[in-house]
Amino acid sequence: MDTDTRHPLELAVYVLVAVGLLVGLAAAIVDVHWFEQVYAVEDGPIEWATAIALLVGAAVAAVTARRPGAGNPGLHRLTWIGLTLLCFFAAGEEISWGQRLLGIQSPEFFQSHNAQHETNLHNLVVGSVKVNKLVFSQLFTVAAALFLLVLPWAYRRRAAFARLVDAWAVPVPRVRQVIAVVATFAFIALVPSRERDELLEFGATWLFAMILLFPLNAAAIRGPAARPGEAAAPGGEPGARASADRR
Repeated sequence: MDTDTRHPLELAVYVLVAVGLLVGLAAAIVDVHWFEQVYAVEDGPIEWATAIALLVGAAVAAVTARRPGAGNPGLHRLTWIGLTLLCFFAAGEEISWGQRLLGIQSPEFFQSHNAQHETNLHNLVVGSVKVNKLVFSQLFTVAAALFLLVLPWAYRRRAAFARLVDAWAVPVPRVRQVIAVVATFAFIALVPSRERDELLEFGATWLFAMILLFPLNAAAIRGPAARPGEAAAPGGEPGARASADRR
């Protein structure tokens, strides 16, 4: 039985993502040129919305890092400082660290080794290896599957694993959040444009920010008073929270 009340902010983000994806699909069908050159273009609305989502995630992680919950304080800070840096780095990469906004020319190294001649790492080409394809596509897909599917499954079914996850304060996605991300991945296949991955990044980053803000194990990460109606498990037992909140 789901005892969790969805926060209005989380619902608002679901609506934001749905609207952004539907507008993108309609635009790609009606006028693919407008979609690619205006809506999903670099420094366009979708890219900046993605960067903002990552900065929101970084802010959430930074605040959480300062407020250890029921787990080990040192491990808690390590996890959430790492998430802060990850989100901030991804936001910087998304907008090429403000290069185009500030009118800064790329150094010679990036002119020669970056597929788009920009100052970022994810478009680097090392020999015949495209970093974007290897790290940000293939490895990212594996990491996303582990985070969205394996982590929640193991957290609910293995008490020892749940205790370890809570000790490190690793955010565990809720079922509804996993469904939203998977639905976003599936939706992208409907978009008839080579720039459809921009929509995927937009949706996935906002949903990831909501996972950081409203994880399944929020009581372990932020303490029993993390959210109204979301109490810690009796005796602080990890995993009991999971059975109380399936979505």
